[in-house]
Amino acid sequence: MEIERKSQTDPANALHFVLSAKYSGLTLGELRLQARQIEDDIRDVAQAEVINHFSQFASFRQLAAPREFFFRNKLYSVHVAGAVRNPMRLEVCILDVREPTGPTHAWGPKAFDGAGYFRDFDLQVPHALQGYAETVAEIVFRVYVAAYAWLEAELFKLVKAVEQGFADALYQYLRTVLNAEERGGLADRVWFSIFSEKSGYYALDGKAIEAILEVLKQRRYVSDLSPLSHVVSLIGLQMPSAKSLSMDAITSRRYTEYSLQKAAYVSDMSDIFKTEEQMTLGGAYAIFPLGAVGDQQLVAAFPSSLRDDLRPVFEKNREVFQLVYQQEVRSLKRHIARIQASFRRADRAEYAGMAGRFLSEVLRPWLS
Repeated sequence: MEIERKSQTDPANALHFVLSAKYSGLTLGELRLQARQIEDDIRDVAQAEVINHFSQFASFRQLAAPREFFFRNKLYSVHVAGAVRNPMRLEVCILDVREPTGPTHAWGPKAFDGAGYFRDFDLQVPHALQGYAETVAEIVFRVYVAAYAWLEAELFKLVKAVEQGFADALYQYLRTVLNAEERGGLADRVWFSIFSEKSGYYALDGKAIEAILEVLKQRRYVSDLSPLSHVVSLIGLQMPSAKSLSMDAITSRRYTEYSLQKAAYVSDMSDIFKTEEQMTLGGAYAIFPLGAVGDQQLVAAFPSSLRDDLRPVFEKNREVFQLVYQQEVRSLKRHIARIQASFRRADRAEYAGMAGRFLSEVLRPWLS
């Protein structure tokens, strides 16, 4: 193996610079909208850092093609992409261009355990580069772990920016009650929401969002979205009341359990269905109505497996929850307004992009 001619830089630093320079200042809705582009940029950084590693050696020669390089008198090409049969697995391949079917060395898979789209990765290198495989794998791993950590940090920074105290007040009281019974951790498994006659919104604090994200990271589902995108969609959800399971519980004013399979949005809101299915851990969706201020109904939901722990808490403290709700009506209005504003700009951008793509397809025959 050749001796390096200069020191190796930390690939995480390059990644942080690229993402911060390009994506700092996004809203929650824009973070969801840009998710695929962010993944593409992470991939590009990983490819560049793999090549940068080989550039430390004297025999390296860079070519005009961005993914190709000469090393020890051989031409190599770097490919980083999702696996065809397992899209959530990242495949990293260094190909000997002149001998593409030659013997290879496989490494992995190794998990990222992150909030981004890819769950893990594996690596294949030509036999001649076997001695470099572990270092290349470490570079890819560091890039993706750093990238997904950056994504999580951005998520919770944006969550804090839109939170106006409403959810915090509800969860603070819930944790006070549960801590007295030495069960404070169960508060993270409760999901408050607000419903009017037209629509409903989740009202989640940072710890509840973090708990949902951790469940989604376990990847017990198949989706075109990353765990982070699932969570962001949930935060920005404006559920039509007519489709919600909560309305029956609100109307009857009684604790109710529902199978998510019976939800009216299973077919046209599959990303939300998959998120809530993971939240309930495969069980039923338990709903406890807590009262109203005007036409705004406060609801607590949780996995039905926790009914014996949580239902008595809400039955005993329903009036206090309603009092907290009444005291926080102003912050609720600000909370909803900020959520709507955060996603409105992204929705306009997404619509403009769809319109642009549609017009380009319509006009293509005339322009060609």
